[in-house]
Amino acid sequence: MIVSFHWGQEGAATPKRYQVLTARRAVEAGADLVIGHHPHVLQGIESYRNGLIFYSLGNFAFGSLSRNSDRSIIARITLDRGVKEAELIPINVLNHEVRFQPAILKGKRGKNVIERLRAISSMMGTTIRNENGRYLIDLQQTGQTLAERRE
Repeated sequence: MIVSFHWGQEGAATPKRYQVLTARRAVEAGADLVIGHHPHVLQGIESYRNGLIFYSLGNFAFGSLSRNSDRSIIARITLDRGVKEAELIPINVLNHEVRFQPAILKGKRGKNVIERLRAISSMMGTTIRNENGRYLIDLQQTGQTLAERRE
């Protein structure tokens, strides 16, 4: 089950307490994946019990005129009785650079977005690794992926 919430304070780099509580309750109720949106900036990613929580994907593919919300991610999720794999793809949504057509960020610019997300997600116990140029969320917990823990 996938749940999406329109929540949070616009421009806030960290989720509000109610977001954390609500996302965790959704996972406890059976959600495999929780995706939040509204703050227009990246917040953190949390692996909680058998679920994965994206508190905010940033501006996702919504064009931006603000340097404060110029970078986002696409989360490419593979589901198989739960989250099997989660890949992060950094994107540029700053309109004066991409002309309302979000573009994948590669090289140093892409790495910088992931490093920013890695820093705020590490406070939630989430590890993001680079595996042959792919940014993957480490879903391993006691030797099992989130999907394997569901079985």
